[in-house]
Amino acid sequence: MTKRAIFTIVSCNYFHYAKTLMQSVRKVDLISDLFVVLVDEGYNPEHYASNVFEVINFKDIPIPQRKKMCFQYDILELNTAVKPFAIKCLFTKGYQKVVYLDPDIFVYSSLERTFCSLESYHAVVTPHLTEPLDDKFRPADLDILRAGIYNLGFFAVKPTAEVQKFIDWWADKLSDHCRVAISEGIFVDQKWCDFIPSFVSQVLVEHDPGMNVAYWNLKHREVTDQDGAYFVGSSRLIFFHFSGLGLNGLSLLSRHEDRFESLGLPITIDRLKKNYLEMLKKNQSEFYSRQPYNFDHFTNSSVKIPKAVRELYRTNRLVRAVFGSDPFDMSKDPGFQKTYNKKIYGKKNPITLLCESIYKSRPDLQAAFPNCGENDGVDLCRWFLKNANLEHGLDDIFVRVARKGLDNIAKPSAGWASLKQGLVNKVLTVAIQFTRPNHGAIQDQRTDAKLAHHCSRLAKPAVHWAYRIAKRLLGLDRCHRIREALNQSLLKSYGGKSQPKVVYARNRHKDHGLNIIGYLTAELGLGEAARATIRAATAAGISISAINFTDGCNSRMFESVGADVDKSPKHFVNLVHVNADQTLALVQGMGRHFFSDRYNIGYWMWETTEFPSKFLKSLEYFDEIWTASEFCREVLARKSLKPVVKIPHSMNMTLSKPDSQRMLGLPEGSFIFFNMVDFFSFPERKNPLGAIEAFIKAFGTASQDVRLIVKISNSSHRPEVKKIIKSRVETTKSITLIEGYMDRWSLNTLMANVDCYVSLHRSEGFGLPIAEAMSLGKPVIATGWSGNMEFMDDSNSFPVKYELTEIPLQDGPYKNAGCWAEPDCNHAAELMSYVVKNPNVAQKVGSLAKKKMLEEYSPEAIGSRMRDRLGWIQESLN
Repeated sequence: MTKRAIFTIVSCNYFHYAKTLMQSVRKVDLISDLFVVLVDEGYNPEHYASNVFEVINFKDIPIPQRKKMCFQYDILELNTAVKPFAIKCLFTKGYQKVVYLDPDIFVYSSLERTFCSLESYHAVVTPHLTEPLDDKFRPADLDILRAGIYNLGFFAVKPTAEVQKFIDWWADKLSDHCRVAISEGIFVDQKWCDFIPSFVSQVLVEHDPGMNVAYWNLKHREVTDQDGAYFVGSSRLIFFHFSGLGLNGLSLLSRHEDRFESLGLPITIDRLKKNYLEMLKKNQSEFYSRQPYNFDHFTNSSVKIPKAVRELYRTNRLVRAVFGSDPFDMSKDPGFQKTYNKKIYGKKNPITLLCESIYKSRPDLQAAFPNCGENDGVDLCRWFLKNANLEHGLDDIFVRVARKGLDNIAKPSAGWASLKQGLVNKVLTVAIQFTRPNHGAIQDQRTDAKLAHHCSRLAKPAVHWAYRIAKRLLGLDRCHRIREALNQSLLKSYGGKSQPKVVYARNRHKDHGLNIIGYLTAELGLGEAARATIRAATAAGISISAINFTDGCNSRMFESVGADVDKSPKHFVNLVHVNADQTLALVQGMGRHFFSDRYNIGYWMWETTEFPSKFLKSLEYFDEIWTASEFCREVLARKSLKPVVKIPHSMNMTLSKPDSQRMLGLPEGSFIFFNMVDFFSFPERKNPLGAIEAFIKAFGTASQDVRLIVKISNSSHRPEVKKIIKSRVETTKSITLIEGYMDRWSLNTLMANVDCYVSLHRSEGFGLPIAEAMSLGKPVIATGWSGNMEFMDDSNSFPVKYELTEIPLQDGPYKNAGCWAEPDCNHAAELMSYVVKNPNVAQKVGSLAKKKMLEEYSPEAIGSRMRDRLGWIQESLN
């Protein structure tokens, strides 16, 4: 029998698509050998094995200049570039008929028609269109023309001489020209195959309407369901291509189209889509979609490789010469000063090679800065520093040299500095003299009092006027000192007491310490996050100055800080554990001078998909932002012009002598679920009612063997929600409601004595209670979305299915803040029942959770990351 193969290509983060595809193929084809080519490295092979198909590591496929291709291409480009090499490999293995399918395809009927066609033809392709797209929607005919005549999500060949010659030519082209470059007439591997009918004499352009149905041709193809079998007209639906359909299902059919977004999706297609998404979830989409792409960063580094860097490496001989055979090895040019950060126009122009490369790729920049090598270089560099991260995803290492170059150019000469200082002093003198009453010239007390009144009215605008001039002349930092000096002079002129002067340190970037400011004694998540940072810094040997701030925080303030509390900062770097919405309150409470002459870091959290623009004004006080999860980092980075760095919370939940359940008043002998909510964190987001409903679905209202404890605090803040919770709890004897605060030791002890933590939250920035429970070795059932997926996966916890929904709140900080998750209570109930019935599995999952937290989230591990980042800050300021 003729050997035949069907294969697809994915990286680790798309493996659930490959599993779903191959399962659909195997149902209709028991003859073909199935293969998944895995384009990645550094993964655990146990997670990528199957009895349905064979996995081929792409490193086992002969590819010349492999590392060059891995570096110069992004994940989409590399996966498509591997295609002809994989076909050649399968030909070498003796396969006489080979079919490629994109991983986001689902097969509904046999592909036997294609294999039969390969008896007569050398190759089979499917066209994007068989009729014109003559409406106003996207994609249009021109879009398809730019992408390619044939859709290479499907490709079938046999190893004839003509085909092998074409495959060799195709592979050679894709070694350097498998790019998304529509303006250059290139769209990855696809456009090259427009040549195939010219290069191969026997090519079938398959017009069967049941093959490769997708958003681009669905306008012309009506899919119907006839007793469970799907048809396109009178033909069987062979396979549907779900190209551009996101896992969250927010796009109606594909992110690449607006035709069905406007007209609505046919009922049958909607059903196919929902069934497909459900199968992806069953194939562990939550787990695989979070897997890192190992060609996305430099070796042994967290520095990501953005598109602009890949493109510069591809096009610049100098860069390729420096890095040689391994472009991922940063040690060949540690600061990139010979390559990406090389200054190309001399000392008086700060433009780097990477900045120029981006400039040349963008007509809008060329129009805005026509003479970047001369007069416009400084302005282009300012744009680069402000937008490089936001628009091109550049890590700060790629802008450091440009920043220093611009700073050196901007530094005024001593003469100009002296002149500016003299002008400012003059401004201050005029302002002070103008607002000081002349007591010697006025004898009449009534006249003197009247004049003083009018002068005091003039003082405020005069001070403001002087401050604005100082700000323009000396810059933001030094103008604070000018304003302070002016205030001191005015106080003296009116007979007031002079306040103590603020002492501003110089060259304090040599200081290795850290000022940690926040709600250090507050009994809420923000307070515990700050204390976690203190623990991590202490474990890493970082000298700290802990400063407690309480303004605007209504929580109880009885927690132990774990360090001596200082009244003023001692170090050069400030780390402010106060969210963006409370930053202005902190500025008012601490004074602007608190930020002057220091490197300021804001530690911010955000829980939804859209960070409100109204909070962006808080960014002006900070040099960079830290946050606890990749979820938060991505949300903040989309809006922030400052660097956003992930430094997770540290966990330290060890207990020397945990009290027994009896001593805590817990029901002995019962399996105990636990959920806790602080109402200051918004009960709609924390969703305690979800945990209650899931528990009742699983165990009813009168179970004695299984119990749920719900702990709430600050419930008086939302009495209407508290009333709903209490009324629901009162209907069952199996749920205990605990109200009020607990000290940290009591809370940890309670957590240590329950059997499983459950959180059906709608969103978390990090999920401290979840992480704390996992640190104690507890199995966790929690919504499988948002910041908690930083440390949760299917091996160490029980993620709950969900659907993303728009946030319905009409007031508060989450109004118009994008989406959050609606957890599936039925699935949560199934998981709760499962852990009760399978205690050995639950215990194993809890053990893996504890191992994960101890290894990756201990104070020592997080402290090391903090120390590395502080070292980078010190180095960058030298």
